[in-house]
Amino acid sequence: MSQENDEVGKRVYSHSDEIERRAAPRFQCNLQTTGHILGPKGGNTWVATITNISATGIALLHRCRVKPGTVLVITLQSKNQKLSRPMPVRVMHATPKDDGHWLLGCAFVRKINEEDLQTLI
Repeated sequence: MSQENDEVGKRVYSHSDEIERRAAPRFQCNLQTTGHILGPKGGNTWVATITNISATGIALLHRCRVKPGTVLVITLQSKNQKLSRPMPVRVMHATPKDDGHWLLGCAFVRKINEEDLQTLI
């Protein structure tokens, strides 16, 4: 059964459970983050919005396209400031949005633990 839910911290389903192939459940959120591209060309820091998160990945709303395969370092910071740490993520896909932004589907280089995930959602 397909389910859409706009509440922060609620599980997000984009397809029916029978065809959902994600390794971990995603949770909707609306958190600002900063980041940069890893490596010598990554000096510029930018701001993006985290739209959903799971133990294995994250979706970012960003003003620019980022090539799939690129490694970004984003700062995960909870609204209550209990958690703040840099995390490397690899861009898996970049999808253009109608408003000119890009939705970046990213995989954590190292999955986050359940306690940190709960702090963020």
